[in-house]
Amino acid sequence: MSNPSNVISILNPQIPVDQSIYDESTTMKCRLGTKIEVADRTFRYAQAATASSLLAGRISVAAAASTGFGTVNLTIVAATAGAATMTCTSTALAAVDALAEGYLYVADLTSEGLMYRIKSNAAGSTGFTITLYDDLSGALGTASKVGISPNPYKNLTLTATGRPMGVNPIAVTSGNYFWLQTKGLANVLHAAADAAYAPLGIN
Repeated sequence: MSNPSNVISILNPQIPVDQSIYDESTTMKCRLGTKIEVADRTFRYAQAATASSLLAGRISVAAAASTGFGTVNLTIVAATAGAATMTCTSTALAAVDALAEGYLYVADLTSEGLMYRIKSNAAGSTGFTITLYDDLSGALGTASKVGISPNPYKNLTLTATGRPMGVNPIAVTSGNYFWLQTKGLANVLHAAADAAYAPLGIN
């Protein structure tokens, strides 16, 4: 008797994305931060910074937030519930999609407590417009305290400072997408004299 089509063999698990944990891709195959478990190891979908190739066995760290972001001081144009875009008029943004896969959050006043994932953004010298994956569930007023938080799995580097995100299971070309290991046994290259199999914690 054959197995139902929705049953996955425990001895032959299938990754639900067309990209192996040992492959890198020049295009994004799923949303950054997507989590998969392969046997006793856990991975998150991530992207190397465009100016930083990643070495196998090294710990990648999150990029620092750009000046003006990560705070709740953005001035916005009022938006109605159901809208899929939001316009900021207080901060310049030079690069298209620099904020893509990050989050828009409302910290106070109208629609406080809500957060949305960013799909894309336009560039602008006096402001910019972002497009969300989901429509606004509530209106945004000009007095709403709005901030933007970058996706921690975007623009990963090998710098010595910053928030550690995981271990690179493969070498990754700058700007490419890959599966970053965040839990389980890993081959971690480092200079310290820790004993073999010493635990290493990654958020």
